[in-house]
Amino acid sequence: SDVRVIVRDISGKYSWDGKVLYGPLEGCLAPSSRNPAFLISGWQPQALGAQKDFSQIEEGDDVLDKLLENIGHTSPECLLPSQLNLNEPSPPPRGMNRDQEKEIIEVILRQNAQEDNYIQRCNSDSAMKITSQEQPSPVEPRGPFYFCRLLL
Repeated sequence: SDVRVIVRDISGKYSWDGKVLYGPLEGCLAPSSRNPAFLISGWQPQALGAQKDFSQIEEGDDVLDKLLENIGHTSPECLLPSQLNLNEPSPPPRGMNRDQEKEIIEVILRQNAQEDNYIQRCNSDSAMKITSQEQPSPVEPRGPFYFCRLLL
């Protein structure tokens, strides 16, 4: 049977379809029938034919973009109230124009590059490296009533 888990953040902007994460084991045959084992009132089976196999997507394609597009087509209840597709960028907040949004994105990307440079410098600095540590060996408990708590 197919199990579908859709995870969304509090704003509903980002989602992930759990069916893509789990598939049949390698070498196992997938079930040939696509008939649902149960009926949902108001559910239309036309969406079953439109399902895509995301393992067959070419390397240059954006899998998340295709997934969000597919979720919008197969599960319209997941769409935002504005009826924008899940793979379309949301409009900028009120009071902010596209130029301000681009500036904010540039600042974030610049900060990300600075953080990457800092991490590279720290990784190459020998003073920042620590010596490898061994995992401590387990110690037998010595308390007289230590094993009594396991009975609870």
